[in-house]
Amino acid sequence: MTSMHDLRFALRSLARRPLFTILSVLTLALGLGANTVIFSVVDAVLFRPLPFPEPDRLVRVWPESYFSKEEFGALDERVHSYEALAAYFSWGVLTWTDGEEPQALRAAQVSPEFFSALGVAAAVGQTFQPGENRDGSERTVVLSQGLWQRRFGADPEIVQQNIILDGAGYTVIGVMPASVRFPHAEVDVWVPMRFDPANDVDYQANYVQLIGRLRPGVTPAAAQAESRAAASSMRQAFGYSDDFGRTSTVERLHRVMVGDVRPAMWTLLGAVGFV
Repeated sequence: MTSMHDLRFALRSLARRPLFTILSVLTLALGLGANTVIFSVVDAVLFRPLPFPEPDRLVRVWPESYFSKEEFGALDERVHSYEALAAYFSWGVLTWTDGEEPQALRAAQVSPEFFSALGVAAAVGQTFQPGENRDGSERTVVLSQGLWQRRFGADPEIVQQNIILDGAGYTVIGVMPASVRFPHAEVDVWVPMRFDPANDVDYQANYVQLIGRLRPGVTPAAAQAESRAAASSMRQAFGYSDDFGRTSTVERLHRVMVGDVRPAMWTLLGAVGFV
């Protein structure tokens, strides 16, 4: 009885002050809504694992540095901590012409080991195979799920069709699952990164980044120690500068990807917790 009496008294009090009641309800609604949104964002960014198998085994090698293709090849020959080590470059755009209005596709160049390092297979067709990055080999392309659905109507017969990118013919060999959106969320197509030692300018230019899948039981610290030892061997073999690889790091991919936004996310989380 006391509880019902208190409830009726509270309702009568609120009814006598409608403006205060409305403002209070709106304030609570906005506060609860903001808390829900921020908690969802923080959970997705900081706590939810990457959408790849065994994401803790995924690492970025020397996250703040760019490699040359020569350096990537030499490092790959000298380290054994990785089940797969891959190079990639967020290329920019390729212009697709299909007889209609040209369309700019956001593209990434990747070495053939790229999808093996991520631990993912194609949803349709296949991913790149060793040798597809050699100069003179057939030009191939893997499509994102979004592009496949948006521009090809999710046609299951897309594999082995030819499309024109930047005036050159590419054979579609596969379509990736919707969860695969790396190295950036807007990527439309992946193409093989070409390795031509005869092209000194490209082969020795520093513009590629590396990801690796650690072997079971190998820690980032162990891989980092081996990578630094390999860098020492490369300094002697190729005459690289004395500081090459001395402070190289191997960090979990998730930590690298959220590194720039981590402080802001914790600040927002603290703010909504205070609210």
